[in-house]
Amino acid sequence: MSMVIKKENLGKYIWAAGAGLLCYSAVKIIANESFFWAAVPALPLLAYLAIKRPFVFPFGAYVFLIPFDAILSITGHETGTTLTKILGILTMLGLLLKGSFEKRFVRADKTVICWTFLSLLAISSVLWALDPEQVMIKIPTILGLLAFYLVVSFYGTTEKEWSALKTAALLGGFFAALLSIYDYYSGNFFGMDTQRATLMFGTRETNPNNLGFCMLIPSAICMEILSSGKKFNWEKPVYILMLAVLLFCVIVTGSRETLLAIGIIFAVFVLSSKRKLTLGLVLITVSVPLAFLMLQFLTERWQNAFSTGGAGRFNIWRVGIKAFGSFWTTGAGLENFPIAYTRFVDYAPGFSGFFRASHNIYLGLAVELGLAGIVLLFWGFKRHYALIRSNRDPGGKDKIMLTAVFWGMLAQSFFGDFFWDKPIWLLWMMVIIYHNVQKSPVNGKRVFRQ
Repeated sequence: MSMVIKKENLGKYIWAAGAGLLCYSAVKIIANESFFWAAVPALPLLAYLAIKRPFVFPFGAYVFLIPFDAILSITGHETGTTLTKILGILTMLGLLLKGSFEKRFVRADKTVICWTFLSLLAISSVLWALDPEQVMIKIPTILGLLAFYLVVSFYGTTEKEWSALKTAALLGGFFAALLSIYDYYSGNFFGMDTQRATLMFGTRETNPNNLGFCMLIPSAICMEILSSGKKFNWEKPVYILMLAVLLFCVIVTGSRETLLAIGIIFAVFVLSSKRKLTLGLVLITVSVPLAFLMLQFLTERWQNAFSTGGAGRFNIWRVGIKAFGSFWTTGAGLENFPIAYTRFVDYAPGFSGFFRASHNIYLGLAVELGLAGIVLLFWGFKRHYALIRSNRDPGGKDKIMLTAVFWGMLAQSFFGDFFWDKPIWLLWMMVIIYHNVQKSPVNGKRVFRQ
C-alpha cells in the first residue's frame, strides 16, 4: 500500500494535526491551569495563525474567551492577569506587524477621539480623586482597552476577517452559555444561595449580570443570520438552537436588565425586517417555551425587583444624584462612586449599605468624572451610532445587528456599571472594524464600497 500523501490532502492533515494539538492544550489548561506550558505544543500553529490570520488567533481567541474572562486568571487566584489580557497584547502586536508589512493601515475615523478624551479624563482624575489609589488601580485597564481600541481603529479589515470575528463572538457566547447552563443544573449557583446561573472555576465566578451582557452580541449575530436569506436551509435550525441556548442562559442568570436588552434587540430586528411576521413567529417559538420552563424563577425575580427597589438601586441612584450635585464640576474621581455614595448615604430613603457601586453607567460616570465626563460619554455614544448608520451596507444585516446591540446596551447601561469592562469595548471595536471594512487596502489602493 502506498504511503505517499497526496498534495491536495496535505493541508487537511496539517490542520487536523494542529486541531489535535489545540485540543490537547485546552485539556491541559483546564485540568492543571498550566496556561503557558500547555500551549507549547500548539505554538507553531498559533504562530502561523498570528501572522497570516490574526482575526482567527489571537484576536478571534480573545473575542471567544471574553465571556470566560472572570474565571481565566493565569495566576490561579481570584484576581490577577487573565488569559484575555495576554491575547489582547498579542493581538495588538500582530495587527501592528501585519498592518506595517502589508500596508493595511487606514486613516482612523474621528470618532476615536471621544473615548480617547474620556479615558484621559478618567486617568487625570487621580489628581483630584477622593481616593487616588482607586484610580491608580484602574489605570492599567483603561490604558490597555484604549490602546487596543486605537490599534484596531487604524487597521484596514477585510470582509473575511470581519466574518471570522463575528463567528468567534457567536461561538464564545454559545459555549459560555452551555457551560453556565450545565453548572446551573449541577447545583452551582452564583454566591451559592441566589439560584442564579454563572460561570465558575475553582473559587472564581462571573457576575450573572456581566455574563448576561456577554450574550447580547452573540444573540444579535444569531438574529442576523436567521433574518437573512429567503430560503429555509439546514443551517437555520442550528442557529435557532444556538439562539435558544443563549436566551436560556440569560433567563437562568436571572439578569433582568439583560432580558430587557434582549427584548430591545428582538424588537429592532423585527421592526427592521421585511419579513416581520415570520421573524416574529420564530422569536416567539423560541422564547415563550423557555420562559414557561422557568416561569416561577422569572416571576420571583421580577417580584423582587419591585419589593427591593431593584436590589437597592433606587436608593443608590437617589444618593448618587445628591452626590452629583456636589461633584458635578470635576467629579469625585474614577472608581470613587462608592466613596462619594457613602458620604451622602443618609439621604437614601432606605439603607442599602455602604460603599455601593452606581449600578448605572450614566450616573456613575457623572459622579466620578463630573459634567465633562457625562458630556464625553454621550458624545461617544452619538458618534459611534452615527458611524453605524453611515456605513454603506448593501444587505444591511450588519448595520441592523450593530444597531440592535447598541440600543440594547444603552438600556442595560441604566442598571449596570460596566463601562470599563471588555464586553462593551468589544462593541466599540466592532463598530470601528465594521466601518474599516470599507477602507481595506486592495492592491495598494483604498477601496470604498458603493
